[in-house]
Amino acid sequence: MGGGNAQKSAMARQRNAAAAAAEGKGGGGTAGMAERGGDTAAKIAASQAEKTAKLEKQAEEQAAKAAKKAAEEKRLAKAAKQAEKDALAAGLPVPKKDKVSKADKAAAAAAAIAAATAAPPKPKKDKKAASSDAPAEALADAAADLSIAPAAAE
Repeated sequence: MGGGNAQKSAMARQRNAAAAAAEGKGGGGTAGMAERGGDTAAKIAASQAEKTAKLEKQAEEQAAKAAKKAAEEKRLAKAAKQAEKDALAAGLPVPKKDKVSKADKAAAAAAAIAAATAAPPKPKKDKKAASSDAPAEALADAAADLSIAPAAAE
């Protein structure tokens, strides 16, 4: 940052003067607040317009996603129908279709996903066995350490 003390002091005075001028802008009271803060009604209206545009964009994206999903389901149904025709033409047995509602399919899929992603249950610990074994083992070790070996027969 080079320069002497005089230069630094002059720069500080200039910054402070600019800050004081900005602070004093608009005067006091409601008129001063409006002048310093700007037109809040316009800011609110702009914010609401932005939010509305965002919601419209989300709705368009969801509609496009639903249309894409419907097209995919239609394509899969057409492919399944063609496969069934091919199987009949080849003389292969074709399983009968069960009438299953979309809600049942969705519920089955959700259950399969939940089962696949669920963490396995943790094994329960036997607190009595764990707490009673440790002191017994400690006592047995201590008794073994203190015991005197029998004298060897001569």
